[in-house]
Amino acid sequence: MGKTYEVMNKGSRKAYEITIKAKNGAVEQLIILDHIEQFAESFRRYNTELQDALVTLIKTYRARNEKIRNSLSPSYFKIYPFFDNNSELPLTRLKEDREKAEKIGAYLKAIEGSSNEFIKNLRQQNEEIIKAIENFIMKIEDKADVDASEHFESRTSYKPR
Repeated sequence: MGKTYEVMNKGSRKAYEITIKAKNGAVEQLIILDHIEQFAESFRRYNTELQDALVTLIKTYRARNEKIRNSLSPSYFKIYPFFDNNSELPLTRLKEDREKAEKIGAYLKAIEGSSNEFIKNLRQQNEEIIKAIENFIMKIEDKADVDASEHFESRTSYKPR
């Protein structure tokens, strides 16, 4: 009987460990997605600051250049560079990845609940089966005791002829 519980407990512990690892993996994936989003936002801010600094430097250079220039400034002096903050990072998949990770997390939570319920039911059924077996064995032992007593009494009792 103890072996049955040992095997069952090993199985339930293994199922629990696998579920926890999967849940942790889903949580880690969400954490990684958070870091990517934070990095992307930092990149956008840095890119904007860099663009602002570049435009300021170009304006400063062109203003000084125009002061010392003997001819008209070229037409490209009126054009300033522009960096598209979203073109450098493929961020469109982040939202999809986050949704997938959240769905996986929800599925894993449901699986964990179902597996816990299954393990609980399995334990209850095993306990009922073990009790039934124990009762059956006790009945057999009681019957054997009665049969042995009757047999012993029939052998040892004196019967006059």
